[in-house]
Amino acid sequence: MITMLKKKLINLNKILYYKNQHLKKINNELDSFVYKTPHDLRAPLASMLGLINIAKNESNVDEIKKYIELQERSVKKLDSYIADILEITKNSNQDISYENINLSQLVEESLQQLVYFHDSHKIKISTFINEQEKLYSDRYRLQIILQNLLSNSIRYIDENKTTCIIEIHADVQQYIFILKIVDNGIGIQKDHLDKIFDIFYRASEKSKGSGLGLYIVLYIVKENIARLGGNITVDSEYGKGTTFTITLPNHTLLKNI
Repeated sequence: MITMLKKKLINLNKILYYKNQHLKKINNELDSFVYKTPHDLRAPLASMLGLINIAKNESNVDEIKKYIELQERSVKKLDSYIADILEITKNSNQDISYENINLSQLVEESLQQLVYFHDSHKIKISTFINEQEKLYSDRYRLQIILQNLLSNSIRYIDENKTTCIIEIHADVQQYIFILKIVDNGIGIQKDHLDKIFDIFYRASEKSKGSGLGLYIVLYIVKENIARLGGNITVDSEYGKGTTFTITLPNHTLLKNI
């Protein structure tokens, strides 16, 4: 009896230790996030204030219009940052809701959201979808994962290549769902691959500022996948492109509920 209690206490101590380590990691990331985020959020504001001051002393209507357009760009950038931060909070608090998903329709809707994304017109996007089995998952989170990975691929296209390519491969199996986003973008160097999900990590010279944009995109993806009980891997060759592979459970057992 005493031996069994000792074993239980040892196991509980191990669980508490790992949970404590996890909490320390989260707290460190949060401290870094709170410290560095204002710098990225203030950058668009500073840009807008500078443009406003210039526009005040400008009498040429065309020049004023140009400054307004630049201000609009800064506002959209700021709004995008705020929306992503709110997305993180929403993922933590919103319950998972499983339903039968029309995957082809979901992919099409996600692509439509990216039509006006900067540089999207330069890219050839192809889809390869196997829907022989029905997919049961959380539609909201699945769309968030897809949109963020696609926007990431668009953001890091290789402008030196004649054709920029993004491929969406989706395979719905009876109990699992495999999604791959393949691009021929700038790629990621091997020594960076295990760090791209770290807070504020800058994987390339194309990343600006503290890395807030890239961090939020990949953090949102990783957290949503974790909530759905899946995993994500990345394979990349610098100068050639990147492949993100997501594996999620297909909750087909829910179809009769």
